[in-house]
Amino acid sequence: MKTYSKKVGSIYIGVLVFVLIFTLFPLQKGTLTKATSGRTDIPMLIEAKQIANDTVQITFDKPCDVKKAIKSNNYWLQDTTKSTLEGIATLVKEEQINTENALTPDQVSISPVDNSAKLYNLKFNNQIPVGQTYRLIAGNIAAPDTAAYTGSNGSVDFVTK
Repeated sequence: MKTYSKKVGSIYIGVLVFVLIFTLFPLQKGTLTKATSGRTDIPMLIEAKQIANDTVQITFDKPCDVKKAIKSNNYWLQDTTKSTLEGIATLVKEEQINTENALTPDQVSISPVDNSAKLYNLKFNNQIPVGQTYRLIAGNIAAPDTAAYTGSNGSVDFVTK
């Protein structure tokens, strides 16, 4: 009887942990998960800075799968202060990301800066407005030679110059 009770207790604890995780990190259709699913190989965005009147340079902490890192629809640019779209932003301050408000090839081209697979330039088709605070959000980018990944690669704020 003791073995049966231990198994039931273990299952109960497992269900509680599952419910707790999905309560803290709910999945919504069309959005990124809030966590990296416990994977330690996921590249995370650590810096974004404007380097020209039409270019933002971004840095990841680990090498990225270049094919995923240069896809514009793996990035979102949020204006952190305005409630209407202006400039290069694809979403406003209170808006949630989804597949419809990602950057597009019509807005930006993305290229690796060097062979590190950690540094990329986002060259916008329009000039970047001066003095704006943006949040660059990255997602769905795996490390080279690893399993596909759907989730957050983090976000960073930067001020344009």
